[in-house]
Amino acid sequence: MIAGGKSLRMGCDKKLLEFDGVPLWRRQLRLLESLAPAEILISGPEDGPWAGHYRVVKDLLPDAGPLSGLGAIIAGASEEIVLVLAVDLPLITSDFLARILLLGNGSGVIPQVENSFEPLAALYPKACAHMVNSALHAGDFSLQKLSHALVNSGLATALKIGSPEKRLFHNVNSPSDFAALFEGKTPVGM
Repeated sequence: MIAGGKSLRMGCDKKLLEFDGVPLWRRQLRLLESLAPAEILISGPEDGPWAGHYRVVKDLLPDAGPLSGLGAIIAGASEEIVLVLAVDLPLITSDFLARILLLGNGSGVIPQVENSFEPLAALYPKACAHMVNSALHAGDFSLQKLSHALVNSGLATALKIGSPEKRLFHNVNSPSDFAALFEGKTPVGM
């Protein structure tokens, strides 16, 4: 799970915000646990609320955004295929993640909504670690560019997401993004 970042646009630590009475970090970990993974790695602060319960991996390059967290998870994983989930995608379901796992069949799967990839709820092969490292060391932190490169190289396939499933990828980066989840309810933690 990718749970690092400074939450600057949110104005508070978004992983601690509650959705349906559960902090976002716990919600995402429960989703991942429901899939019975071989291991769970967290790219985030070592002293986070998960301290002592999950293995935390350090970003490969400080202040390089989610690409660095993605690289740390891929590098640290013991399995050949790695499911990655960001802490700030609270509408993702275990059914959707299970579908990605089934479609993977040994390679990566990156959801694509219209012309944009959704690389933080995706499946990656460990074989792509060199591409992540190359991008990081070149100072190119674009997950969109990496996703295109992975699909073009055959290390991943694009999973086209239709209208009903687009909502799963509602990302909560700002207070208005978070408030949009609640339709009249008051978000906890704001």
